[in-house]
Amino acid sequence: MHFFGNILLLSSDLELYAKISGLLNKYEIVQQKFNPAGLMTDIYKFNPVVIIVDLDDYEYSVYNSISLSDADNYIPVLALYSKYKSAMQFIDTVMEYNMHKSEITVCLPNIIKIFADFKYKYSGIKQCYRINDLINSQTDNLLRRFIGNEFQYLESIDHILKCVFLNESQLVNRPKFILIASWNDDGTEVDIYDFDSGDMVKDKEAIELADSNRLFGVKREYENAFYMNPDKKEYSGMESCESIFDEELKQRLGEIINFAGYITTNTAILGVNYQDSVSQFDSGIIKELCINYNLIHNIYRQMNKVNSAFIYTVNALSRASEVNDDGTGMHIKRVNAYSRLIAESLGLDSIYTDTIGFSAQMHDVGKLSVPKNILTKPGMLTLDEFDIMKSHTLLGAKIIGDSKQLAMASEIAISHHEKFDGSGYPYKKVGEEIPLSGRIVAMADIYDALRTERAYKAAYGHSTAFDIITKGDGRVMPQHFDPQILEIFKKRNKDFCEIYEEVE
Repeated sequence: MHFFGNILLLSSDLELYAKISGLLNKYEIVQQKFNPAGLMTDIYKFNPVVIIVDLDDYEYSVYNSISLSDADNYIPVLALYSKYKSAMQFIDTVMEYNMHKSEITVCLPNIIKIFADFKYKYSGIKQCYRINDLINSQTDNLLRRFIGNEFQYLESIDHILKCVFLNESQLVNRPKFILIASWNDDGTEVDIYDFDSGDMVKDKEAIELADSNRLFGVKREYENAFYMNPDKKEYSGMESCESIFDEELKQRLGEIINFAGYITTNTAILGVNYQDSVSQFDSGIIKELCINYNLIHNIYRQMNKVNSAFIYTVNALSRASEVNDDGTGMHIKRVNAYSRLIAESLGLDSIYTDTIGFSAQMHDVGKLSVPKNILTKPGMLTLDEFDIMKSHTLLGAKIIGDSKQLAMASEIAISHHEKFDGSGYPYKKVGEEIPLSGRIVAMADIYDALRTERAYKAAYGHSTAFDIITKGDGRVMPQHFDPQILEIFKKRNKDFCEIYEEVE
């Protein structure tokens, strides 16, 4: 592959410009007078593959200026001269490449071709390093979020793809599609990300492929970078130039112009239909992306295993706390569901709603330390017994402890019997002194307690429970609740009823 681009000619000689333009007619020749102050701007603006300096016009200072201006983006510099004696000291001291003007016709085209090809490869390597650094830094940020329990798997993958293929201004060759394929014993699933609109749009449904042993004409036997330009019969890392795309993929992607990818034993990432022909530089970027994707995916899988064990333990502890009130465990499931409903209605983010969706069930875990005869007493409790019953809030927080993962569960346990008007326990907190999670679970717990039969009360229907909460019955009063949460209950009370009936 030969690369054409701009050539910056630092000369005031119009005849020289005309001669070079005729010899190098596939390049864009930009003639400029040397201006040290504006040289860096010119290099950035024109991004030349070669800088040609006319030594008959300039002195020693020109090369120093070029070196300083191009310290981070090496560009070959060729010196042309006709006044041999005046140029020799300059050439021998600082100029890497030089040519007498009498040799231009014979030698210049080949020299420029070599320089341009070098610049193309150098730019490709530099871009690979830059994009790889970007991918690694984004992965590092995600791992820091993982350590801080703020890791969201799907959002993390989307974020990296956007950073690289949408927002990175120095990425020259961009694909129209990114495909992420993963497989198991049942086959292969391919997620498609479309960048054609100037934004990133992920297909709602993954495409399922039947052949899980071969993908895009590449075997899964070992890790491998590959690319293909079918129209030029160029390919690397593949058995042949015959690409194998599933018919459903062909229908979705349209004509396959080119692609570059990287495959491992369980994942492949592919860029399809790049703006220009693909090369090892494009597959190198995909390789770095695939390695980091696998890292994130493996962390996510391990995190899910740990999280599943954690949630199982939380569920078991919560069920144990309810054994004297509700042997089925349905009460805690419903309180989780009501709490999630309220949190979503308040417009809280997914991390909060997910957390309260499993933490709410631990609200009464402190009852494990309350004597059974008090929990199951059919009549009214004495003052001393009620004091013991109230202690379950403090005992619950103590049982849960100070684990960061259970921080919300702890504040729910200690605050879900506080009332907005300050008449609750254990600390008689008022209004927003009560944690939001406690205010949410207070509503969820009261509604389900009213609907559920206990040793000391009968079960109420939905309409009765609604009237008690919104109008009061002396023991439960509307001023006990956060007004915003009370309004949500009024508007969505039918959803509360549906949850109760579905999880009864």
